[in-house]
Amino acid sequence: MYRLLLLITLCLNMNLPFLAQASEPAGEIFEVVGDATVRDNKAKRQAAEPGMDVESGYMVKTKKSSTVAIELLDSSIFRIAAKSTLVIDDFVLDGTSNRSMKARMLGGAMQYISKSSGFLKDDRKVMLANVSLAIRGTNFIGIIGPRIQVVLLEGNIVISARSNNIELNQRGQTVFLDRTGKFDEAFLLPDDELTQLGEQLGWDIQLPPRATSGSRSSGIGRRVGCALVNATIICG
Repeated sequence: MYRLLLLITLCLNMNLPFLAQASEPAGEIFEVVGDATVRDNKAKRQAAEPGMDVESGYMVKTKKSSTVAIELLDSSIFRIAAKSTLVIDDFVLDGTSNRSMKARMLGGAMQYISKSSGFLKDDRKVMLANVSLAIRGTNFIGIIGPRIQVVLLEGNIVISARSNNIELNQRGQTVFLDRTGKFDEAFLLPDDELTQLGEQLGWDIQLPPRATSGSRSSGIGRRVGCALVNATIICG
């Protein structure tokens, strides 16, 4: 403890940022329904409980009919559906200067909820199997099944698989892809289907208010065109 306090004091005196070490909590579990476990950095497993710290390298696994919700230090939230596995590989929060996160879904489904907070450097990625999602202050659902499905509720995501990329930037935009990097055509889900999807996964989906100006609500329920721009497929 003395060494930790000394390090913080030196950083403050030298005007240097203090970064959380790997053993520092990345967040904590605030909700558990049913039977779920947490595996720590030493491969020790224990029952998931509200108030339990989650550190970088921890694995959270839910069983049948169980769900877990985790709040990270930046107030972002992971909701983990039943029969799912999430690993938070790395999390760094340096005031308002730097935020970085790497997390992996090994199977099942999850929802990530966050807001853009004006960080000078903001590098967050979530892997769904071998598919990478770069996040820019967003709210989305990721599902790993025979194929991978991503549903955007708010914000912006760039999805990368092999050498192919696609950007989702509209509420309800949905895309299916396989592990070879082949994307289907993106389409829009109406709000009632977004809510039903949340219920199927065990969550109460709170949809953000829809913009009144420049709204694209007339396009809900129809497929939208995609174009290749600088190696990125833009849909909308």
